[in-house]
Amino acid sequence: MIKKIKILFCAFLSISFFACNIENKTQGYSLFGYLSWQQNNWARAAGHFYNALEESEKLKTSEYKNYCNFNIASTYLMQNEDLSANIKLEKIENTKDKYLKSCVFYQQGIVAFKKQDYKAAAVFFKKSIEYNPNSLDAKINYELSKKYLDSQESQQTTSKTKGIQKNNKINPAIIDLIRRKEKEKWNSENEENNKNQEKHLNDY
Repeated sequence: MIKKIKILFCAFLSISFFACNIENKTQGYSLFGYLSWQQNNWARAAGHFYNALEESEKLKTSEYKNYCNFNIASTYLMQNEDLSANIKLEKIENTKDKYLKSCVFYQQGIVAFKKQDYKAAAVFFKKSIEYNPNSLDAKINYELSKKYLDSQESQQTTSKTKGIQKNNKINPAIIDLIRRKEKEKWNSENEENNKNQEKHLNDY
């Protein structure tokens, strides 16, 4: 899963960097962030991407800011800072870029998968496929999420069944007590019957 984040992220960054006409400072910070990211220097990469984000906020359009937030989120994911990554991903909205939408849903799917929320992961990966039908990674992870979800639900069902069976088992001590009570009752009834029979004979 982590390697797929890296491949997806690099491909996206290349497109956003070279295809978009952004200001020189934002370009420069994005490039430095990308190079640091390639060297697995996550802290430095995040710093450059945050600088790029600051520059992008000066622009009229929000698309550049969306790209920066995505790059920051991807850097957080590589550091297993899933909560911070999710916060950045949720800030990406109202984008007309289908590829970006697909990438965002893909990363959210990874966050959900790592939390073992396979149902949510499957939903996110499916949405990613809807915006980018050619995403092989999204298709693989979608099928993987469904497989893990089926296994998880099967285990939960088995666990509940065992719990019911366990609760239905009567404690041996209780069974022994019931038996003793029944025996005492039976002995008492026999003694009473014997007394009645003796009394009946004496009456004759």
